[in-house]
Amino acid sequence: MAISSNTPDHHFAITLIARAGYGARGIVYLLVGAVGVALTSASVAHGIKAMKTQFNRHFSLPMKIKNWAYPICRFGLVIRGLVFVIVGAFFVMAVYQLDPDEAGGITEFFNTLRSQVFESGRA
Repeated sequence: MAISSNTPDHHFAITLIARAGYGARGIVYLLVGAVGVALTSASVAHGIKAMKTQFNRHFSLPMKIKNWAYPICRFGLVIRGLVFVIVGAFFVMAVYQLDPDEAGGITEFFNTLRSQVFESGRA
């Protein structure tokens, strides 16, 4: 089955292969992309574990507790998977947008952090 040239997977693969030719920088791109793909895959595994309740083999509970604990465990696994998807997407996006020449030092980090608008949450 051939991959269409319009699919995101095709563009991701082309980007990784093109950037791999940059020597040590190419290895960084490949590693960052691999971490993103691994995190996204882990999120799918968490979702499957939540839907199939595969976590129940790790502990046994009385039926009274199981009735309220299992939905909480499922919810937790789904949310954890969602977080993994978000973090994995950031890693994959970094492959496209990463430019080590634009990276700043610790001073730039704190200046950027200081310039952010944070609300106190008080009404």
